[in-house]
Amino acid sequence: FIVIFNTCLNLTTLPFRGYRGKIVGLLLFALCCIALGIEWKARSAVGLRVGGLVAKARPVGKRPHSYYLKPKPSTYPLSPFQSSIYFYIYFQIIYPMNYWLIKSEPFKYSFDQLLKDKKTFWEGVRNYQARNNLRAMKKGDLLLFYHSNEGKEVVGIAKVVGEAYQDPTTDDTNWCVVDVAPVKKLLHPVTLAMVKADKRLAQMALVTSMRLSVQPVKREEFDLILELAGEQ
Repeated sequence: FIVIFNTCLNLTTLPFRGYRGKIVGLLLFALCCIALGIEWKARSAVGLRVGGLVAKARPVGKRPHSYYLKPKPSTYPLSPFQSSIYFYIYFQIIYPMNYWLIKSEPFKYSFDQLLKDKKTFWEGVRNYQARNNLRAMKKGDLLLFYHSNEGKEVVGIAKVVGEAYQDPTTDDTNWCVVDVAPVKKLLHPVTLAMVKADKRLAQMALVTSMRLSVQPVKREEFDLILELAGEQ
């Protein structure tokens, strides 16, 4: 139950910030507990053990008093414990949420333009490290949208809706793009000066690797940026 509780909070604090995220997480946790309770009650009703085995007597050859445990197919094959473990493995290990920062000069492609387009492919990356970051992106990952050169500020949140594929603007197979879509515009832009002034963000790639156009972001850094933007 602790595993499920932590996972529910992690999942719901992504789209819902602050107290709303915690409330939605608690509601999701309650629904999971109800579902597991129904499962447990149903398993008890059909006389199944947690392992899905039932004892059954059956004569074997000339030994009529021999008994053995025979696996029996179950409508409820997983115990609550097994369900919680699979739940954790899927969302925390197989498909964890990652965070990134992408840069664009606003006169070339601004976040407002992304809001109008609804979706675009992120092309023009010609740095190998930035390209590798694009290749590492998974569908559902969240992106901080940063206006470079002009403004120098984080202005919005986007998400990856399509994983890496060949850059259609070039025949060179070394380069790739991902499909991105807007999530929301920040209440208040977070300037580079604000990021540098916050000691908690001293190790953020935006500070230590300023020239990199596609950067990894830690979950704690992502939350701090939203805090500075007044989203929490």
